[in-house]
Amino acid sequence: YIGPEDAFPVKGHSIRSKLYGIPGCQSIVKKAMVDSLSGDYGIEQFPETGVKIQIEFFILNDDVTMLIDTTGVGLHKRGYRTESNVAPLKETLAAALITLARPREEVLLYDPFCGSGTIPIEAAMIMTKTAPGLNRTFAARDYDFLPTDIWDKAREEALDLVIRDSKFEAWGSDIDEACVATSKANLARSGVPCAVRFFKADALDIKKIDRRATSVCNPPYGERLGDKKSARELYRKMGRVFPGLAPWQIYILTSDEDFQRIYGKRADKVRKLYNGMIKCNYYQYFKN
Repeated sequence: YIGPEDAFPVKGHSIRSKLYGIPGCQSIVKKAMVDSLSGDYGIEQFPETGVKIQIEFFILNDDVTMLIDTTGVGLHKRGYRTESNVAPLKETLAAALITLARPREEVLLYDPFCGSGTIPIEAAMIMTKTAPGLNRTFAARDYDFLPTDIWDKAREEALDLVIRDSKFEAWGSDIDEACVATSKANLARSGVPCAVRFFKADALDIKKIDRRATSVCNPPYGERLGDKKSARELYRKMGRVFPGLAPWQIYILTSDEDFQRIYGKRADKVRKLYNGMIKCNYYQYFKN
């Protein structure tokens, strides 16, 4: 896999193992690779001026796994979100929240705390079967040991699957004009072929409209954005406003364990999820 001019930097992790110093492990792996490649190519010095092939090791309970990173930037990054707000929601988590909310073509999906626009955009991608990797590249695209045409073929196949006449509609709003602008820019890069609308609005000023709708949102927790006291005051106000949106279904992600008490209503279902390293609950109100 590694040519005589390719760069092959090493990084990794070690958990519950005798070898735990990462710099030392990196040195051991690198030296072993150089020794092996020297035997194959008959050279002792490697210029590493060619394609970068990232090597990763993972040591768990003294078992070592070696990998070549074919992705590069993490797979949760779709390629459209080059701009984000202070506490962005990972695209993969947003997709999970939407899937749990059972989106349907005839039901409006609305996020009143849209931030970077991730939830409405991911919903549109799911409902139009827009592959999440269409707008990004992958490290392995530069690897000589893979045929170059497989990437173009895969992209063409993915494009053929996109539903271009979907009637699905998603809205996102935020009280911060800068967040709305960021959402619109991310939407333009996403290329989703259905109606997604972003606008400035206070989530507490939501007015029920005469159509079926589901609200999926990720309000501030008071951890990475704002403070806990102001977040809880927001939850109290949401508890007075959101029930008036019935029969809308409401889905709320937060790390506050006391959310249901503060909101003033028990959820029909609660799922435990992680937003990065933050333990959260996903409160699902089917009969708001």
